[in-house]
Order: sequence, then C-alpha cells, then structure tokens
Amino acid sequence: MPTTPFAQGMSLYRSGDAPAALEKFKAAAEANGEDSAAAYAWLARLQIRTGRPEEAEASAKKALEINKDLPTAQSAMGEVYYRLARFTEAQEIFRKIVLADKQDARAYFGLAKIYWATANYKSAKQVIDHAHEQDPQDPDIFWPWLRTLGPDKRLATLKSQLAMHTGEEDHQRALLLRNIAALEVQEKKPETTCKLTSKVESTEAKLESLFRDPKHMSGYGVGVHLNETNSVLLIDTGAHGITVTARVAQKAGLQKVVDSRTGGIGDQAPARGYLAFAKKVRIGDLEFTGCNVDVIENGRSLGEDGLIGTDIFEDFLVDLDFPKKQLRLSPLPPVPDEPPVELSLHSLMPIDGNVHNRYVPEAYANFEKIYRMGHDLLLPTRINDSPPKLFLLDTGGWDNMITVAAAREASKVHSQESTKVSGLSGQVKDVYRTDDITLTFGKFQQHRRDLLSFDLKHISDDAGTEVSGILGFVMLWVMEIKIDYRDHLVDLEVDEKRTR
Repeated sequence: MPTTPFAQGMSLYRSGDAPAALEKFKAAAEANGEDSAAAYAWLARLQIRTGRPEEAEASAKKALEINKDLPTAQSAMGEVYYRLARFTEAQEIFRKIVLADKQDARAYFGLAKIYWATANYKSAKQVIDHAHEQDPQDPDIFWPWLRTLGPDKRLATLKSQLAMHTGEEDHQRALLLRNIAALEVQEKKPETTCKLTSKVESTEAKLESLFRDPKHMSGYGVGVHLNETNSVLLIDTGAHGITVTARVAQKAGLQKVVDSRTGGIGDQAPARGYLAFAKKVRIGDLEFTGCNVDVIENGRSLGEDGLIGTDIFEDFLVDLDFPKKQLRLSPLPPVPDEPPVELSLHSLMPIDGNVHNRYVPEAYANFEKIYRMGHDLLLPTRINDSPPKLFLLDTGGWDNMITVAAAREASKVHSQESTKVSGLSGQVKDVYRTDDITLTFGKFQQHRRDLLSFDLKHISDDAGTEVSGILGFVMLWVMEIKIDYRDHLVDLEVDEKRTR
C-alpha cells in the first residue's frame, strides 16, 4: 500500500478515482515535502479535469516556483496552456521536454492532443505510443492510445489491462468491463459497422426549413430514413451522430442497446436516453447498414424529430449550401500513398485510425485550417481587436453567443434576466447581452450589438480547451459551408443577397 499522500494520490488517480486523488495531491502539495512540486503539478491536472482551469494555472505556477526544472511541473503548465487555448505556448513547452529526452509521458501526451486537434494523425500516433510506453497505467494516456489500435488489439489490450485492476473499488475496472463488453458485441455482430451499401458514393438532398415558432426558423433539416421510417433531422455541426426523440425511435423500431445520457447547453444534468441500433440509414441516395443512434427520452429541445451531427460524414466533403437549401455529400480526395477508405457513417465517436498528417488537396487550397476536438469544429475568431479566440461552428445553435469572460475583454455586458436560454441540459441560469462587438473569422466579419453572453464552461470542458463563443444559425444561414472533417478544413462563402 502506498504510504505517502502523493503516492496514495497517484494510486487513486490510476484507479480512476479522480476526486479522491485530487484531495491527496492537495494534502501532499500543502505539506511542503519533497513531493510538493510534483503534487502541485498533478493537482493542476485534476483541477483541469474537474473544470477549474484558473485554479489549475495557480497550482502549475506553484509547482514551477518550487522546482522550475521538474519535467512534470513544466508539462503541467503546458497542459494548463492547452486548456486555455494557448496552443503555441503549450506546444513549445511539450517540445522542449521531448527534445531534451526528459522521459516525461505527459509531455508526449500533450503533443499528441495538439497533433490530433490539427489533423496531424501520424505525428500524434508516434508521440502517444511514446507516452504509453513510458506510463502505460496513466488513464488519460491509456484511453486515447487505445483508440489508435485495431479492434482485435483493442480487445486483447483491454483484457490484459483488466487483469491489473482487480479491486472492486477500482473505477477503471468498471470502465474496462463496459468497453470489453461493447467490443465483444461488435465481434458477435460484425454488421454493426454503418458501412455504405448503395452503389452511388455522392448525393444531394433537399434541406427543409425548421421553425421554433411560427415566425422564427431554428435551422435546416434533412430527410433521414431510419429503417423504413422517414424523419427530418436538424443539421447540426455542433453535435455528434444521429440523435432522435423516443417517439421517432419507437416508430422506426430501433433496437435498444444500452442506457446513456446526452449533454448540451444548459445548467442541469444531461438528458436521459439510450443508445439504439438501426439496421438501415438512408440519406439522399446513400444507404448505410448497421448504425448506432442516440435516443433522448425527453426530446423537446431536439425539435420535432431530432438532429444529425455532420461529423458522421467524416469520409465525405460536407457541403451545406444554405442559400440553395441543399446538402451535398461526395467522397474526399484520396490521401497520396494511402489505401482508399471504405466509406461509412461514423455513428460512434471515430477511432483515431488515420495514419497521415494533414493533407490539403489542391481543390481545398483556399479552405481555412481549423481545430477539431471530437465533433467540435473550432474557428479562430477575433472579438473586436483582441487576439483570436476559439468559437464553435454550430448550425444547431440559434444565434451567435459569447462567454461572459471573453465579452468583458472587448465590451460591456448587461444582465438579461428576461431572456430565457435552454438546451439539452436544461435552462441557462445567468444570461447577459453585450454592447458593440465585431466578430472576424476566415473571410467574414460581422458587427453585432446585444450579443447573447453566458457561461459555456461545459462545452470548454468537453472540448478540453477554452471555447469563447458560438457561431450560430442566424448568421450561418447566409453561407455555403464546406467541411472536410478528415483534415480539419472549412470553407465559408457568403451569399451577399442574404446579408442585405
């Protein structure tokens, strides 16, 4: 049994009990013993994980004050910078540690996150392998590393890892068992792959106007056939996968797989629901078999039928032509010297199986390079004359929004108690509006007054980095938006007729 508070904290962290580990690291840090600097570094990491980046920054600074040469203290500061969206500073710290061969697994892990965010998959794979080799029991490293393995290796690795987690109080054990069960189901049902089965590989589909009330559009929807049932799902660049109401799931005869929860905007708990299985999904002329669908039991915030996150089209160029009310899907240009991919819908969060670094086809030379964290597309955006901050491209969001902290750097904010904002996670408590603000991103600029402002902390925590605002439908509806999810590229073209 570990004897010191720091050693106990590391043991608890590796078993998946982050709250208990945080308390042990706090005790070890405040004891001012030989482990104090390392304890402050690990305290910073767990403060990031629990959504307290400001406290994490203070802890990382304290670690460096105690021992500025300690690699784990240096990489902890790099992780703080990553959470604050200060990627250049984060990468500089991680690279210095790696180049100095200081054998700090977290520095390699930090580099991997930056490489994944910028579509440099080959480089990410190399450094995450080094990170796992140096610290195979770090759960922050283990789970993303696991996603780079093939299905057979993932299952064997999970079973091998399970043998090391035998205690009933080990939180990692439960997580390992769930993942093993899911992979064993996939082994027994190889049809659950969501592969393209139609002969055509490209399609166009009409977009339908959806309304939140008789006078106001909420967005555009596209017809999606689940099994033999038609539904119209909101096109949502800020969401993942296909999510439908319980009514649609029942009508389509979707097969329940396991209970789940889905989060979104709002200050309450994530919405209850379950993961389901659809034998067939058809969008335009494209048909896929064996796809996962999320079902929300109380789907009032989803609209009539549900939503479809455009990240599931990772194998295609996604062309959202809002002015012409068309969705176009076509295969992405092949990556040179790489085998062709089998086209599919990525109805589960994608496995990081790409082995190339960012490839920009000649036809996409004018596209903007953006960051992608999971399903989130994050565009560097200037607020008045400030340095760029990250805004979420969200066609499912009704309007542009900005965090209170980011707004206060560039404008004044005023409490707006009469304005009600809600999403999948219920109602937002504190809502504000801004004075004059100009947003600049890509080739586009928009001046606004009375921009909605509220806390987007849950989005930042999910993305793992600071998201300072949302670019929503009220502005995006004037654009044709082309998205290459594979290489994190976006092109925005404005229809001037719609801006008049």
